[in-house]
Amino acid sequence: MNILLTEYNRRKKKNPAYSLRAFAKALGISPGHLSQLMTEKRELTYRSALQIFPKLELPAAEEKRILARLKKEESKGSFRSRVLKSLSQDFYTDLEVTRIPAQTYLQVGHWHHDAIFNLSEVGTDLKTQIKDIAHSLKLPVTRVRQCFSDLQIAQVITVEEGVMVSKVNSYQMDGHKSEALMNQLVSAYKESQREIFEKGMSCMRPEAPYHLLTSHCFKIPKKEFRSFAQAILSFSVQLEALYKNVDSKEDAELYFFSTQTVPVTE
Repeated sequence: MNILLTEYNRRKKKNPAYSLRAFAKALGISPGHLSQLMTEKRELTYRSALQIFPKLELPAAEEKRILARLKKEESKGSFRSRVLKSLSQDFYTDLEVTRIPAQTYLQVGHWHHDAIFNLSEVGTDLKTQIKDIAHSLKLPVTRVRQCFSDLQIAQVITVEEGVMVSKVNSYQMDGHKSEALMNQLVSAYKESQREIFEKGMSCMRPEAPYHLLTSHCFKIPKKEFRSFAQAILSFSVQLEALYKNVDSKEDAELYFFSTQTVPVTE
C-alpha cells in the first residue's frame, strides 16, 4: 500500500479543495517528487522517509516498522550495487580478445567452431588435428574440416603448408548489427544452443560426476537488468581467462558454460 497516496486521499476527503501542491508543501518536498512517489515511479528512500514521516503523524509502531523495512531494503540494494560493479569490470583486456565483425562471426558462431578452436593446437599438422578432433567431438571429418576453413577465413587461426602456425587468444563478436543480421544471428544461436542443451540432457546420469546442471530463480529490478547482464558476461570471461591456458598434456575435458536468463512473468 502506498502510504503517501493513502494519506493524501484521507486529507482530500476531509477537504475536497486540498491539492497535491499543498500536500507537497506540508511534507517539505516538491510537487513533482511527491507525484513520482505516489505513482511509484520513484522509490521512497530511507532518508526521504525520515524527512517526511514526522509530518504524516503516523502511529509510532507503523512508522518504526516501515522505516526498518526501508533501511533493510536500502542496505540490500547498496550491497547488490557493489557486487554488480565489481563483477562488471572489463576483463577483456587481460584475456586479449580479438573482436570480429558480426557478419564474419555469423560464420564461426556455432558451438562446433568454438570447440574446434579451443581444441586446436599451434604447430600441429592440420590433417592430424582434424582426425583427432573429429573423433573427440564425435563429428564427421568433413564438418571439422569445414569449421577449420571457416576459422581461417575469419582470421582467428592461420594455417601454412598444412600446419596451424598461429591463432588468436580468444574472439568475440563486434560491430554494427542490422535487424536482418540480428535475426540471422539469433536463429543460428538458437540452433547451436539447442544442440548443446540436448547434449547436456544426455549427460544427466548418476555416474556422470563432472556434469553440472543448476538453475536459479530470483527477481531482478528492471532498471538493473543491464548491469546484471554485464556482470554475468564478465563472470564468464573471468572463468575463460582462468582456464584459457591449460596445458594440452594435462588430463582435461572440454566443457561448455552456457547461460540463459529467461523472464517467466508477464
